[in-house]
Amino acid sequence: MNDSLGGDGNTISYVEWADSAMVYGWSTSADLERNMGLGLCKSVGFLVYEDTEKIVLALNAACNDKTAPFGEILSIPQACIRKHCSVEILDNNDKKCLTGQGG
Repeated sequence: MNDSLGGDGNTISYVEWADSAMVYGWSTSADLERNMGLGLCKSVGFLVYEDTEKIVLALNAACNDKTAPFGEILSIPQACIRKHCSVEILDNNDKKCLTGQGG
């Protein structure tokens, strides 16, 4: 999906990404050089939007609601992404998908 909104809810994405991290309390610069790193995150969700700046995932996608089809939205800056892969899933109207049978 390139520079567009309105994901169809049929693409699942897995993203590994770096996030900011914080050390609480007092530290020396030597301690920080040795021990300070980025937070590494893993997220999975429905691909809603992607452009050169960000990727947007939704934890939930409604099967029948076209007015607000996505819930629990996460926007991840492209500069933070270490790994990204996507897979298409069965169409929402596929009986195998709805009944839990098969693939």
